[in-house]
Amino acid sequence: MIQAETERDTIRKEAATAREEAARLRGQVEVLQTQAADLMRALAALHAAEGEAKPATPPVKGKKSE
Repeated sequence: MIQAETERDTIRKEAATAREEAARLRGQVEVLQTQAADLMRALAALHAAEGEAKPATPPVKGKKSE
């Protein structure tokens, strides 16, 4: 029984670590999406100022699995 409890505790710790890593990566993706959208807006403004205006497409948001 002790071995099963030890394995259970180890698996729980690994699952918690995986959840934390997933949350960290999700945050990084959101930051990158925001930066990309800001860059696209800046490029669109630059092109508009140069007379080469093209409609800017809105950023594509990632799908949430929950």
